[in-house]
Amino acid sequence: MSTWYLGPDGDLRALPVPERDPSMDVVRYGGIHQALSGARTMDVTGHRTEYSFAYRLLDAEEYAWLEALASSHIPGPLRLLTPFKRNRLTAQAASLIPASGGSVGASLPGLWNWEPDWPATAPGARSLRWTSYPAGAVLRLDADRRCPVLPDESITASLYARTDTGTVAVELTTTAYDRTGTILGDNSHDDTVPTDWYRMAFSWTPPPGTATVDVTLTIPTGPVPIRLAAAQLEPGDVATDWQHGGGAPRVLIDQLTTTSPRFPLVDCTLTLLEA
Repeated sequence: MSTWYLGPDGDLRALPVPERDPSMDVVRYGGIHQALSGARTMDVTGHRTEYSFAYRLLDAEEYAWLEALASSHIPGPLRLLTPFKRNRLTAQAASLIPASGGSVGASLPGLWNWEPDWPATAPGARSLRWTSYPAGAVLRLDADRRCPVLPDESITASLYARTDTGTVAVELTTTAYDRTGTILGDNSHDDTVPTDWYRMAFSWTPPPGTATVDVTLTIPTGPVPIRLAAAQLEPGDVATDWQHGGGAPRVLIDQLTTTSPRFPLVDCTLTLLEA
């Protein structure tokens, strides 16, 4: 996929081809403090990306969609599918960062801690060690921000895992939802996690009418300590190299500046802020 898509879940539409290269600026939020000695420290509260697309000589139909989004005639939240990132999980979920209050990331019962252990085939530095969970425990990725999909699109879910000792049976599941949040169906993959890093993966095509999907990991048996890393949900029918997420950010339209060099065609610049 080399096309950008923008719109609400279930109604994503391809953006026109920009006149020049789109900009994607990662902005750091926080503060920089300087001691009397000149030494600096940096507080980082988060990172967000700002996007800018310049278009020339759009026809009325192409411009009408952008104007409807910018004026909130078509309500949000809006999602952006970027061709530069295949992993549609958030960066927090892709790295198994525990969620706070059911937000983005990994929602899980039991106890957890970080381990300086990561699969050699994926770039990273630490894995989530999950312990003391009940039988039938479910780990949910991006519980309140499911991943958008395009019509008739195949998707592949994957996750690296290993145990401290022995093996444990698991079930990796993707569930499909329509625009109202109604479940349309799901597909599961049963697997056994060994003591060495192992990537479980499976593909399927969600049913017609699917707007979003989510990913869960279920462990039917008791609390065998398990380490998890490098989750991914991507388009296509094969698991590719892991990316650190962010392929489907929620965005806000900041500006749509417009001129008309020749009626009825328009030139415009669309600026998006990651929410």
